[in-house]
Amino acid sequence: KQKTAYEIYQCDWSSDVCSSDLIEVASAAIMAASYHWFGDRAWIGALFGLPLLLLAAFDLRYLWLPDLLTGSLAAAGLLISLVDPVSDFGNRIIGLAVGFGALWLVAAYYRHARGREGLGAGDPKLLGAIGAWTGWQPIPWIVLTAALLGLLDRKSTRLNSSHTDI
Repeated sequence: KQKTAYEIYQCDWSSDVCSSDLIEVASAAIMAASYHWFGDRAWIGALFGLPLLLLAAFDLRYLWLPDLLTGSLAAAGLLISLVDPVSDFGNRIIGLAVGFGALWLVAAYYRHARGREGLGAGDPKLLGAIGAWTGWQPIPWIVLTAALLGLLDRKSTRLNSSHTDI
């Protein structure tokens, strides 16, 4: 059963990787990096990075990427391209479509081939939202980086566990 926003709000986040201290430090790092990379346009980096941090916390804690948050992230990426002279709206639309479409096709193929779900429905939406910010060109590198991080996480989990099943 999926938790409601109120139930999630009532949870104790202090006992795990999503502790408020860790979230605060990560938020400060995002703000500092945004200022370093974007200077006067640091609000753009923060508007991208802070929702990603929140989505990461939700995903780590509940294996859930709320549609409202991923949709808002995508919409913000497209809207920013309309007011930011450095951004290319067409490139971001293609990034949204390629990001979503690529993972949706992988999920559909896996479901067809294996007869069960292998990828959450929020993952294509999140990659589409990221594509709405970055454009289509970095999508392969983002997927490669995410896959490598997932493999490292899986390897470290197996080393720290007596379980050998997948």
